[in-house]
Amino acid sequence: MQQQNFNPKFTQSIWFSMVLLIISFLLIFITVPFGLIYGVIALLFRRSFKFFGDFVLKVAIVLDILGNVTMQFLFNDLLITKDGYKFGEVNETISNVLGKNQLMGTLKKPGKILIKWLEIIEEEHCLNSIKYLDENQFKGL
Repeated sequence: MQQQNFNPKFTQSIWFSMVLLIISFLLIFITVPFGLIYGVIALLFRRSFKFFGDFVLKVAIVLDILGNVTMQFLFNDLLITKDGYKFGEVNETISNVLGKNQLMGTLKKPGKILIKWLEIIEEEHCLNSIKYLDENQFKGL
């Protein structure tokens, strides 16, 4: 499994990055609750129940990707060995990275425990997430 790396030509100054982070947080706190409520109401009024599950799944995946990026340093230290597939890639979920490390045999005990917990929700959840993201990543989920 080849790890992607950020393009060094795309680096920005720390100040510019911090301004973008602050703006992103403001937009999330202001727009996301409104968008979620409006989306749920619109789907219910349109009786688009088959799209409701897709909507909720997409939101869950985006939040999971956010968790993968924001928790990368903690998860890399706590859940995987130094030779493991690293957390933090923008297009991967936490489960996806856990699954790749499960296949590579590079999980520490807390990572194995987390996988067991996730498998209560869905059998082979982390392994399934690898297949799901690979199939849907560039198709707009």
